[in-house]
Amino acid sequence: LRLASGMDILTLPNVFLRDLMRRMTIKDRLSMRLTCSAFEKLVAGTHAGYFEKGSIFSFYETRCRRLLCKQHHVGDGDAQSATEFMQLRSRLFNGITFAKFELKVADSIPLEFTRNLIESFKIEELRFHVESQTQLEKAAALFSGFNRSKRGISLDYSPDSETLLSLPPMEQIEI
Repeated sequence: LRLASGMDILTLPNVFLRDLMRRMTIKDRLSMRLTCSAFEKLVAGTHAGYFEKGSIFSFYETRCRRLLCKQHHVGDGDAQSATEFMQLRSRLFNGITFAKFELKVADSIPLEFTRNLIESFKIEELRFHVESQTQLEKAAALFSGFNRSKRGISLDYSPDSETLLSLPPMEQIEI
């Protein structure tokens, strides 16, 4: 890619290229990485930047097509889609920061995959949405190993008081 003056954009100092990449949307990063192998390496090797909000709700509905677009949403659901998301994520950036990240806990996604996913992001406030006792137990296990951010939970069912008292301290609990 050449600038108007004939200069190759890839010859710019790394500090400028990294800053440029932080300012691009995920959708633009997807397009840019398809341009050439040099841009593919540049996209994969840079931090995606800081986003106010991100979430994962339904891989079944989206199959990652809306991957981190507009509001930076992806889905949850089957393990194959989750694996595809992680592979695509590694091609789009080497890091990303969210002020608030929400995740609907899914029975079908293994605990370790979910743990690896949230640990691969820098998250200031982590919030889980759960609909059952097993999902709440999974969320509690994830929270126990994730102490670097504020925590919150939204419960779409009424758990027993013993379960509620067993949860780690949180900024917000919605029932």
